[in-house]
Amino acid sequence: MYRGLHDGPPTLVAGTYDASGFDTQATPATATAKVGEAFSYTVHTSRRPATLLLSASSSTPLPAWLSINGMTLSGTAQGSDADADINLVITPLDGSAAVVKTLNITVSSDASVAAVGQAAMSLSYDDGGVTQELGNRPPDLAAVPTAANSFNMRFYYKTLPGFAWPSDTTPPAEGSIVPYLRPEGSTADAGASGTPSLDIVYRPVWPADTPVLNLSETLTNAKKGLPAVRGQTSIKVLYQQSIAKAVASGEGAASVILHDPTREKSYALGDSVLSKIPASVKTSYYLGKTYFPNLPPHLSQRLFFDANRGTDGHLVFGGKFVDEAVGEKYLLLNVLSAGEIA
Repeated sequence: MYRGLHDGPPTLVAGTYDASGFDTQATPATATAKVGEAFSYTVHTSRRPATLLLSASSSTPLPAWLSINGMTLSGTAQGSDADADINLVITPLDGSAAVVKTLNITVSSDASVAAVGQAAMSLSYDDGGVTQELGNRPPDLAAVPTAANSFNMRFYYKTLPGFAWPSDTTPPAEGSIVPYLRPEGSTADAGASGTPSLDIVYRPVWPADTPVLNLSETLTNAKKGLPAVRGQTSIKVLYQQSIAKAVASGEGAASVILHDPTREKSYALGDSVLSKIPASVKTSYYLGKTYFPNLPPHLSQRLFFDANRGTDGHLVFGGKFVDEAVGEKYLLLNVLSAGEIA
C-alpha cells in the first residue's frame, strides 16, 4: 500500500548528514586511520542502503586493507600502508545516475593523532515528548510521521482459550475482538473491541529495483519480476499515478488497462440487423462451425458462425495467445481495427 503520488525515490545525495542536512560541497571528505586500529567509515545517503551499491572507481582502487560492506568501508591499516584518495561510486540499483564522492584517508602511526571515521546515521524524532529512535534511516523516512509521508494501522485479534487477564475480574469471552496494543497510558477497557489500538506507523518506500514494462509489452506471461495476468481468476489495478495526477479525468487518465485479449465475443443472429449469414458470403464448414475463408489469415480462424449457440446461432470472434517455440510469444487480440471492420 502506497500513499500519495509516487514519483520515485528522492534525489540521491551521498556524503555526510547532520542536523543541517547533507554536506553538498564538492570538496573531498576526510578521514584518519590509525595503524593497527580498526577503521570504519559509513557513507550517508538520502536513499535506503539496500537500494544502493557502493564501490571504488577503477581509477582509484580500494587499498588492500579496506573492504566494503553495504555503505561502510572498514579495515585495519598497517605501518606499510600509504594514504589513500578514493573516488567512491554510489550506484542506485534502479538504473538511475550514480553519485561519486571522494574520500581522502590519512594513515597515521602518530600516537597523538586520533582516528577519524564516520558512524552510520542515527536519526530520531520527537513524538509528544517521547524520542523515537530510528537509527540508520534516510532523512525522508525519519521525519515526524504525517498523513503526507506515512500511514497508520491499528491491529486487533480474537481471544483464545487460556488467555490470561491478570487485572480483569471479568475477562472478555473467548472469541471477543480486542486491541492488540494500547497507547501508553491508556486506561480504556483492554477487553473491548471499541477501544482504540495503538497506531503502528508505516513508511511507504520505493522498491529497490522497480520493474518497468517497455512500450507495447504486456504481462500476458510473467516477466521482469512482475506476475502474469494470463490465467488469473481475479485481478485489479490498485493504483495509477497518472489518475492521481489528473483526478478530474478519472479513468480517462489511465496509463494501463486490464483486458482479457482472448475471450470470445459473440453476436446473436435473428434481429433486424443480421438475421442470417448472407448467401453471397463464401463459407466453409468444419467441426460444426462455419468459417469465412476470404478473411485475412489472422482473422479467418478466429471469426466464425456457431449454429449451436442460441436460437439462430451466434457470430463468434475470439483472440488467441500464440505460444511460439522460438522468439517472442504474442497475442492476436479480440479487437477489430477500423480497417478490418471496413
